[in-house]
Amino acid sequence: MQIQTTTISRLQFIYLMTWLIMGTGVLTLPYSISQFVVRDAWMSAVLIFAMPLVASGITALYIRTFSTRPLVEGFHTAFGPWLGRLVSMWLLVWLYALLCMIVRELCVFVEVGVLPQTPIYVISALIVFPVAITTSWGFEVMGRLSEILTPLAVIVTLALFGLAVQHADIHRLTPVLADGWTPVLRGTVIPWTWAMELVIALQFVQSLSNGGRYLTKDLLIVGAVLMTIGVVAEVTITSILGPQRTYSLFPILEVIRTIRYGDFLERLDPLYVMGVTSLILLKLSTFQYAWLSGLQQWLRCSSYRPLVWSGAFAVWTGSLFLWPDAPTMDEYILFTLPGYFAITLIALPLAAIVVYRIRKSLDTRLSS
Repeated sequence: MQIQTTTISRLQFIYLMTWLIMGTGVLTLPYSISQFVVRDAWMSAVLIFAMPLVASGITALYIRTFSTRPLVEGFHTAFGPWLGRLVSMWLLVWLYALLCMIVRELCVFVEVGVLPQTPIYVISALIVFPVAITTSWGFEVMGRLSEILTPLAVIVTLALFGLAVQHADIHRLTPVLADGWTPVLRGTVIPWTWAMELVIALQFVQSLSNGGRYLTKDLLIVGAVLMTIGVVAEVTITSILGPQRTYSLFPILEVIRTIRYGDFLERLDPLYVMGVTSLILLKLSTFQYAWLSGLQQWLRCSSYRPLVWSGAFAVWTGSLFLWPDAPTMDEYILFTLPGYFAITLIALPLAAIVVYRIRKSLDTRLSS
């Protein structure tokens, strides 16, 4: 079933995949890395590139096996109509849980950053509503938004980090590897987990203007960009906050709050909150589109648009009830998420590739 009717350019796809990871990465990754390593956190950022390598390898094998079939259809093709629908339902449940978690993360961030007195269900509704509108407009609009937001995000980020660098102390990065490689590797687990999300690009393969021909190379480019952003962010956070970063839920926000020039330039964190919120809304719209397009294939509907508002309501309720508080969500991210992501985005696509190739080989032998 051909579900996408519009395409995005290669550059738009690279922008979109970058913010697909870094949209929430700027919130959760510094805190997650801080739970395991401080001085050598930048090394954990360097090791992020290993997971885009894995993701690009999986996408290359998938496209050679299933051509331009979206991920849900690939599961149906590989495992058959019954088992395939069960496997694809696992993917759809994963997408739903991920959407709810991202909305909950953004609610906590907005509550801590600018709206401490606003009820969480109101903040969640204010997030879900524009996401639903953007999703209803289609995937091409998300590509165009990524093209608009990326230059703005780069300019604002460079300006804020440049203003904050006055408080940096490079000695906070030494001694290097004083505690060995174990904390560095443990700190890399969560970044690797978020980088696995690049595999969801297979659900958009029909929407790429080049038909997925450069998908593997583009994911490697995205991986290099993610590694660069991660290293710069971790070096800046550690050199400014030092060991204090361990106790901060949003370390980058604390870095921004250190900016002060006289009495006329301070309290720039609302600017950062607005920028991060815009990027996470773009990420939510992308994942919402992946979820609804997958549901369209699963239900064999002619369009995903009738599902937009009911899906938005489901995400709104799920964000409120699945994780009642921030500590519960943090525990879920640190201890449950890596295995859940690995099964969904690595094990299942690889299993589909192997099963389909075995079935195709057996059919060829039987027919001959």
